[in-house]
Order: sequence, then structure tokens, then C-alpha cells
Amino acid sequence: MFIATGSFFLGQAKVIPKPIRVFPVLTILALLPLILMLFWLARVRLSRRSSQSSLVDPYSVIHPIGSPRIAQL
Repeated sequence: MFIATGSFFLGQAKVIPKPIRVFPVLTILALLPLILMLFWLARVRLSRRSSQSSLVDPYSVIHPIGSPRIAQL
């Protein structure tokens, strides 16, 4: 997606209307998929770390006597 938007907005700038054909706007539009992808990857990685530490199955804990508890589903 980054290559496609970069090719379109930066490589084919003459097909874009004149009011939008400002270099900073075209650069932002070309880099936006890359920025959003990096944001999403960071968000997914951080949410997986925090969710793994908070998801503890209470039925997988060994009973104080020493016999494992049976999971009640």
C-alpha cells in the first residue's frame, strides 16, 4: 500500500488537481499508510503483551492440597 500511494501521489502528481498539488500534502498522503501501519503494529504488540499478563485461568492453578483443579466449563 505504501508503494502504491507513493507512486501515485509523488510519481503521478500531474493528475492530481492543482489546489491539492502541494508537496507537503502529497508527501503526507504518500507516507500515511506507512505511518498507520507502524502505529497499528505497535498497538497490536503492546496489547498482546498486556493481555497475556492479565489473562490467568483461575482453574489452571494447582489446588493448595496438591491435586490440580478440574476446569469447570
